[in-house]
Amino acid sequence: MTKGNIEKRYVGSTNEDILDSEKELLHNVSISECRSVSENNLKKHLQGMEIINDAVLISSPMRRCRETCLYLTGREPDMICDGLREMNFGDLEYKNFTELDGNPYYQAYIDSNGEKAFPNGESKQEFTDRTCEAFAELMHELKNDVRPLVLFVHGGTIMALLSKYGVPKKDYFSYQTKPLSGFAGMLSVDYNISITDITGFSLGK
Repeated sequence: MTKGNIEKRYVGSTNEDILDSEKELLHNVSISECRSVSENNLKKHLQGMEIINDAVLISSPMRRCRETCLYLTGREPDMICDGLREMNFGDLEYKNFTELDGNPYYQAYIDSNGEKAFPNGESKQEFTDRTCEAFAELMHELKNDVRPLVLFVHGGTIMALLSKYGVPKKDYFSYQTKPLSGFAGMLSVDYNISITDITGFSLGK
């Protein structure tokens, strides 16, 4: 979590550090203590810290993701993927709901159910295409690697990937998540990329 998260801002290209309190939390948490937020059995995906020791750690280039990886796992990311960065919010970057009240471009975004682009930013479709193209390239690069993958990415990135590759198909916004929360699943790249048995989890209290 960052200062921008606390203030409920649209944090995309702003390269914030995570809060010191979050660093301490991440340093002390065990993935075996994850709290499942669905009826599925999370432990078959996250079996203590062993999965971290064996996994390929992939991160967005933004400091908040790289720091989350480092403080949670004790390791720097194995791979940095620029295409997995958060949506470009354009002229609305780092503004919150109060500051955007009455802004016609923000209202147009709301009225479009999040489909329209912010001025000088990405539309939801452009963002999803960019994110999924980057992920597909990663999967091609790692196609012969049988280790688990752990991605340290943004809320928007998670929504884009799971709305594209999740099975059964669900809406983009159905995968909204909070800081220190995410999803685990079974990834297949045999023919087409798919993610099944998706389970939500939270590291927060």
